[in-house]
Amino acid sequence: WLNGKKEKISCGDLFHLNPNVYDSTFVSGISNNETYFMYLNVFTRILMNRFRWKDLPNTCSEEMLEKSLCQQGKALFFFDEKIGFLTLPFTDSGRLNIYGNPVRRIAYSPYANYRHECYGDNSVIIYNNYMRMTEFLLAHSYALRIANTQRICDVNISGQKKMKFIACDESKRLSYKNVMKDYDGNEPMIFGSTSLDIDDFKTLEFSTDDSFLSLDEYKKKMFHEFLTFIGVNNTDFEKGERLVSNEVDSNNEIISMMKTDGLEMRKKACDSINKKFALNVSVEWNPDIEKFAKKLMKPDDKGGDAIE
Repeated sequence: WLNGKKEKISCGDLFHLNPNVYDSTFVSGISNNETYFMYLNVFTRILMNRFRWKDLPNTCSEEMLEKSLCQQGKALFFFDEKIGFLTLPFTDSGRLNIYGNPVRRIAYSPYANYRHECYGDNSVIIYNNYMRMTEFLLAHSYALRIANTQRICDVNISGQKKMKFIACDESKRLSYKNVMKDYDGNEPMIFGSTSLDIDDFKTLEFSTDDSFLSLDEYKKKMFHEFLTFIGVNNTDFEKGERLVSNEVDSNNEIISMMKTDGLEMRKKACDSINKKFALNVSVEWNPDIEKFAKKLMKPDDKGGDAIE
């Protein structure tokens, strides 16, 4: 809804928004969505890069495998007589066995008109964790919290300009409006006519407390929690004097449990794949994921970007 009217906006239009046409509420909503999807993209990339698969057949896609596990909590490894071994998402079809595994499985491609019917004797289900659940909702939840906090920071920082209410003669309103436009645009110097009487108007300032630093700490806390819940070590991200031994030990136990939860289910799937298809597929934890997450939290010495 734009200015009380329902309109369709394409992605390309977002880069050419006219503030005179679209009100501040609409522009603010676009910024909220952009910030949320930015963090969701980062968190999803972390989720999908936690594990490394080795010796997968060339026809298999590690990216599709981890994407299916991330978004649906499960994926299917099977053999197609025309293509070869594949790793794709699938849907349950029909009854379940006593352990809750579907007897009939329909593998499909989200990008092409491809479907393949499989059964327990010619396919292996790979589960994301022992609960067989996706972690995408976790990424969504923390992306929403951090994005909301970031937008509050943005508003708070903008408020440091000391927003003003100006009362002036209507005939001089445009002149004062142009002055404030230069102020809002961070102009180092503002020029005006000698006929502009600066004593001929009254102002009222709306002060804003400087709270973005505490909000920034909250963002870091949320990011640490997210990493802990997906098994990514983050105990050495903060300075040593901030760390308490008992807290570190407790955090490490949770990290180890979450890491094992996902890794063991993938290893079990590898064992089944190797026995059923005479392959040598294996999986391991990606040791570079902690480095990647740490770079997001702290800029490097050369000035890299950080999540805060």
